[in-house]
Amino acid sequence: MNPHHAPEEHRQATNLADEEAIYREVQAFAAAWRQGDPQALAGCSTEDAVRVGAFGDIQHGRADIEAASDRPPYDRLLGTTFRPEGSSIRLLSADLAVWVG
Repeated sequence: MNPHHAPEEHRQATNLADEEAIYREVQAFAAAWRQGDPQALAGCSTEDAVRVGAFGDIQHGRADIEAASDRPPYDRLLGTTFRPEGSSIRLLSADLAVWVG
């Protein structure tokens, strides 16, 4: 193995593993959405998460995400089908990613 290529190959493998982990979280989010469970939905986010909702609303952190999920318009939407097909992930740094779905 060429040692000059190892860091890039490692970075690509790490990026793929990170993306797969993010997609697993997206699937958990979709399941929580379908189940209509605001607590499980919020549990898919970190304590310092920032969520921009479909209506342009913004929540900061799990507690805010959970509370917003339990009031209009989201309280009427929870339990519907959410399919994350066509979503994308952008890895901004080793510990920061943006998922758009």
